[in-house]
Amino acid sequence: FKSKRKYILYSDRSYHGKLIGSGSISGSYRKNKQFPLMDNCINFKFNDPIDLENKIEDLKSKGEVYSVIIEPYSASMLASCSDHFINKLNDLRNKHGFRIIFDEVFTGWYKSKKLFYFQNFKSQIVPDVIALSKSMGGGKSSISCIVVNDDVYDKAYGKLSDTFLHTTTYNGFAEECITALEATSLFATEEFKNKATNLSTYLKKKLLEIKNKHQDKIDEVKGTGILNGIIFKSFYTEVGKIIEKFPITFISNKSFFLKKITATVISCELYEKHNILTAVSDSSNSNHLFVSPSLIINNNEIDLFFEKLDNVLTKGANLKSIEMIFNFLKSKIK
Repeated sequence: FKSKRKYILYSDRSYHGKLIGSGSISGSYRKNKQFPLMDNCINFKFNDPIDLENKIEDLKSKGEVYSVIIEPYSASMLASCSDHFINKLNDLRNKHGFRIIFDEVFTGWYKSKKLFYFQNFKSQIVPDVIALSKSMGGGKSSISCIVVNDDVYDKAYGKLSDTFLHTTTYNGFAEECITALEATSLFATEEFKNKATNLSTYLKKKLLEIKNKHQDKIDEVKGTGILNGIIFKSFYTEVGKIIEKFPITFISNKSFFLKKITATVISCELYEKHNILTAVSDSSNSNHLFVSPSLIINNNEIDLFFEKLDNVLTKGANLKSIEMIFNFLKSKIK
């Protein structure tokens, strides 16, 4: 690096991608160390302003921090950075002059009722760079982008000699670009904004209803806007008995793991019995069943999902789902 700023700081509980660059700044991904990693990428504790400040101060003598990248709302944990953390992050930027990068791939485009999640913070912080994707493709195309402020843009493209330094070989994807333009035009309408708000409100109402109905089986509902999850209590005794019989060394927190397995059983049941495809977080930091539909959903479809979920919670799991869990656990034993 020609610049004295050569360090990138990232949260220890984060996910930004699986390429060498993005994987090197993904806290949840680096733990596996499956692929080569970039140097000078340092993690700090999620949502911990003291640890972040200490890391920045410690690096001053070695080469200052270029940027801090965070998910303002963690996709894997369904947890937000606190206003206190964001205020401190902004103060540290003003003091040390690094760039703030917000990864809003998961939360952008009204998934949190706001156009971007960072607009929910009281401090009205504005990042230097925002990474966006997913909804930009309108459910049809894979496309991503970054939005940068004028200063960052001028640093990258301001000199004639640097004009072609930051470019891409992935050119010619006209269909993807047209789709993204149409999608972003739709996001700009008041109608879409109102739809996102109404759907988020209705989904939250249904989540609370099913939690109240099945208090013996649902531990917690969490989330923001259309991005939500359900954490279940470990009420399938058959699964618990299976786990007790296995000397599984990869389980550090059995209670946490049982809740995750329970969510997996329910996900299997929803698919096998009702043809509803759901997902359970694959992060080691979370154990919820995702309830995060696309914003093309309507209230009737939300009602259908909760009707079938209620059916699964009332009737319980069949042996096929239990057997799938058994085979998974068996495969993990060396």
